[in-house]
Amino acid sequence: DLQPVMQTLLLVPPLIEKADPELGQFIQASECPPYYALVWMLTWHAHDIGTLSNASRLFDLFIASNPLMPMYVGVTALLAARDSILSQPCDLAQVHGKLSKLPMLDTLHVDTLCHQALHLSRQYPPHSLIKRSEAQLVGSPVNAFPYNWMAPAQPNSHIICTCHLCDPTIPEPPVKQVVRVTGGMKRVAKVSGYAVAALVGLAAA
Repeated sequence: DLQPVMQTLLLVPPLIEKADPELGQFIQASECPPYYALVWMLTWHAHDIGTLSNASRLFDLFIASNPLMPMYVGVTALLAARDSILSQPCDLAQVHGKLSKLPMLDTLHVDTLCHQALHLSRQYPPHSLIKRSEAQLVGSPVNAFPYNWMAPAQPNSHIICTCHLCDPTIPEPPVKQVVRVTGGMKRVAKVSGYAVAALVGLAAA
């Protein structure tokens, strides 16, 4: 049953609109539905991250984060490619084709992608997006995060982020050339993405 996943896709447009109003209005004007984001949630981007090290980096983030983190990562990649997207004709077919085939790591280093996605999730947390959408997520693991088996946060604890977004004195990681792997490696990444997603779904059920 894909209905719960389809409901989470309704959070994508308000997230884009809040993070980049011009890009959000452009996509809305093209009448492009957020179906391009379905593969983000089903495969955890395993279809388009190229290398095992990149897959490991992103999967670590997804396992330790809210179930919507794949959405935040995907939107972060869209924001990084906004100029390329806005250069397209404002047409449903053109925009959908661009968004559904956008390479994840052509613009951002994987560490930068993770950092920016985390910042995006803190700036626009899931509950704020749910209020702005028609998504029906009652009983969803999205609302149960952090889970009760996780260590409770201490009253005065806080996360010290040491990325260039928080501290301008820290240089931004350089964009690395992504080696596109085909054949067996790509199949392994796809199978791994489906397996992890299935396990997370079973654990949350």
